[in-house]
Amino acid sequence: MPSDLHELRRGQLDSMLILAGLTIPLNLRWELQPDVARLDPVRPRLGVGDAKSSESPGNQSTQRRLVHYARACRNWRVAGWDVSLSLAVEPSESRPWAETLTRVWRVGGMGNGHVRTFVVDASLAILTIEIGAQAPLNLANRRFSGSATTRPTHPER
Repeated sequence: MPSDLHELRRGQLDSMLILAGLTIPLNLRWELQPDVARLDPVRPRLGVGDAKSSESPGNQSTQRRLVHYARACRNWRVAGWDVSLSLAVEPSESRPWAETLTRVWRVGGMGNGHVRTFVVDASLAILTIEIGAQAPLNLANRRFSGSATTRPTHPER
């Protein structure tokens, strides 16, 4: 059962995505569900967020799960969507989480990215890495399903 702090951070991530215009909830994949995933109903944008309260940046299980999120987002990106992955963390842990987020983004096939950090208050920092539709995506030696010429139209794809 998630802690109160985890749920607070999850709620803050969800609010952030809604305020950014990503208002449609999404089940990323049936077997893989981050704390928050939302679509923009107007433009092709996908935002995924995960709250961290008890996990550490070095936790292998956490890193594997974040890589799976990046890989799931890759199909949306190939279809021309802007994609972001955000973490809600303790501000004092921002640097190691940013390094982890950069690494899992790259390992997940999303290329190199730059993490932006927004310190909300003494107990919350939001870290976000993103790739836009105009940014290059190196697909060499990467596996993905779907077509790069069509957009995912169903949230479970």
